[in-house]
Amino acid sequence: MSAGRGDKLSFYENLRNEIINISESYEKRGRFSNSVTLEDRAEYIRYEFLQCGGMNDPEKSYRVTFSFDSREKAETFAEVIYLAAKEADLSSLMDMNVIKLSLSSGMLYIKDSDAISALLQIMGASHAMMELENIKILKNLRNNLNRKVNCEAGNIGKAVKAAGKRIDDINFLKERGAFDGLPEDLKEIGNLRIMYPEDSLSELGEKLTEKLGKSGVSHRLDKLSAEAEKIRKSEQKN
Repeated sequence: MSAGRGDKLSFYENLRNEIINISESYEKRGRFSNSVTLEDRAEYIRYEFLQCGGMNDPEKSYRVTFSFDSREKAETFAEVIYLAAKEADLSSLMDMNVIKLSLSSGMLYIKDSDAISALLQIMGASHAMMELENIKILKNLRNNLNRKVNCEAGNIGKAVKAAGKRIDDINFLKERGAFDGLPEDLKEIGNLRIMYPEDSLSELGEKLTEKLGKSGVSHRLDKLSAEAEKIRKSEQKN
C-alpha cells in the first residue's frame, strides 16, 4: 500500500522501492547450480523478496521473512542465500543457523541484524542497508544510555539509603549522649552529614577543615555507625 501525500514511507516500503528500481526483468528458475553467478543469485533473491518477502520495522524488531508454498522451496532458497553469502564473503550470513525454516510451513526467516544487513548488501539495497546500520547504532546508543541511567539511578538510591542510615546513627548517638565524647574529626563529619543530607561523600569531604576524599569520609562515617551499633547491642543485652 502506498503512502499518501506527506506520509512517510515505512522501512519496508522504501526497501521494496529500492529493490524494484535496481531489479532487471528476470525469469525465475526452479533450481540453481554452483555455477550460477553472484548477480544471478542476488537477482533471484530480489525477485523472491518482491514476490513473497517482508521485513519488520527495525526500530521495533529485526526480522526478514519469505513465505513459500512448501518447505522444499524454502530450503532451496536458503541454499541460494548461503551460496551468495559465501561468494560475497559475508560471514554473518554464511552460518546456516541464522537462516531459520519453519517446521510446519514454507516460511523462511532471519532475525539476526548483521545477517539481515548482509542480505540487503547482497540484494544491492545499499540505502536500506545504511539506514539499518544507522538504526542499529542509535538503538545500541539508547540501550547503553538506558543501562547507564538505570545504573546511576540505582547507585543514587543506594547512596540516599546509606546517607539516611548514617544520619539515623548520628542522631542516635546524640540522643544517647555519646556524640560529644567522640574524637573531633568524627564529630565534624557527623555534624556535616546532618547539615548537608543531600551532599555526596566527595562534597562533604570538601567542607571539612582538612579536606578528605570520598573513601576517607566514608571511613569516618562508618566509624560513627559502628559506635551507634555498639550502643544498640549493649542496650539489647540489658
